[in-house]
Amino acid sequence: MKINKSLAAWARQYRSPVKVTLAFLLAGAVLGQATEQAFAASTGVNFGVNIYVDNSCTVQLVQNGTMGVNPAKTQMSSKIAGGTAGIADVYSLRNYDVTVDAVNYFLLAPTTGSDATTFTPTFSGTSINRGRTFAERPGNQAMRLRTGYSITRINVNLVVNKLTGTFPSGDYVAGTIVRCE
Repeated sequence: MKINKSLAAWARQYRSPVKVTLAFLLAGAVLGQATEQAFAASTGVNFGVNIYVDNSCTVQLVQNGTMGVNPAKTQMSSKIAGGTAGIADVYSLRNYDVTVDAVNYFLLAPTTGSDATTFTPTFSGTSINRGRTFAERPGNQAMRLRTGYSITRINVNLVVNKLTGTFPSGDYVAGTIVRCE
C-alpha cells in the first residue's frame, strides 16, 4: 500500500496537461560509392514517455527499421529490398489514437542529403492481445485502440523520395515518432 501511495504522489508531482506517449524509431542506410547498395547501419534509439497515473498507454520499441535504396538512388525506403519496417508494441488500457509522424529531414546525412526530399511514413497493426489488426495506412491517419487492456504490434515504414537529383553517397539516419494520445 505504501508503494502505491508514493507512486501516486510522484505521478501527481510530475503530471503534464498533455497525455502523449512517444517512441522514436530510427531507420538507417549506408550508400556506398562503388556498390551503390544500401546496408543496414547501426543506430541508437531515443525513447521518451510521459508517465503518470491516468496515462495508460505505453509504446515499447521492438526493432529499429532499415532502409533500402532504389537503383536510381532517388528513393530510400523500408519497403525496398534491403529495408525492414520498424516495430513497436503499444500497450493500452483505454481507446487512445495511434499515429506516426516522420521527422522531415535526415538525422544523419551527407551535406545535401536532406535537400529536396519528402518523408512519408505509413503503419499497420497486428493484434497481440485484444489489440487492433489493420492494414497499412498513412502515418497521420489515426487508428483508435480498443477500450480495456490491449497490445497491438505496430509496423512502421518510411519512404524518402529525392525530388531533384540523387542521394549523395554516405551514411543516412531517419526517424519516425509513434504517438499514442
